[in-house]
Amino acid sequence: GAQVSVNALVNYHHQLGRSTQQSLTLQGNTAPGTNLSVGYTTNELEFSTPENVLVPAGEALTFGGAMALADPWSLGFTGRFNLNAGKPPLERRLDHGELFVDYHPVCYAIRASYKEEVVPTTTAGVQSYYLNRRFAITFELAGFVGGPTPNRASAEGTPGSTAMIESTHAARCHS
Repeated sequence: GAQVSVNALVNYHHQLGRSTQQSLTLQGNTAPGTNLSVGYTTNELEFSTPENVLVPAGEALTFGGAMALADPWSLGFTGRFNLNAGKPPLERRLDHGELFVDYHPVCYAIRASYKEEVVPTTTAGVQSYYLNRRFAITFELAGFVGGPTPNRASAEGTPGSTAMIESTHAARCHS
C-alpha cells in the first residue's frame, strides 16, 4: 500500500539565539519502486555542510521522485525552485535539476544522469553565477558482507574532471 511521511527540520543557531532554517518535506510511496517528495525550506544564513555542499540563504521548493519502469530499471528526477523575491541568478527559478535512469540488479547499480545547476563563484571579491551542466555515470557496488556503506565510483562528463573512486571493498555479494 501507499506510505506517506512528513519530515520537519529546524536548525537553531546557538550564537544568534534563534532558529535560522526551517524545512518541511512530504514524501510518499504509491507503488513498489515509485516515490515522490516535495519540500519547502526557508534559510536565513548561507552555509556549507561538512560535505562541502553550499546551502544558500533564501526560500526554496524542492521536489523529486523515481518510478520503476521494468525490473531492474527506474527513471527519476530531482529539482529545486528558487522562491526568493526579485530576479533570480541567470534569470532561472529552477536553480538545480537532475534527470536520471537507474539500472539496479542485485549487487550493483548504475545511474546515468543529466544535471543542471546555477553555481555562485567569487572572483576578486565580486560574486557572479554560471550554469553548470553535466552528464554523469555513477557505479555503486552494494550488498557486501561487512560493508555498511556502498562503494562508489563516478566519472562525470565535465571539462577537466577525472574518474573518482571513493572507496574499495573486497567481499562477496548477498543473494
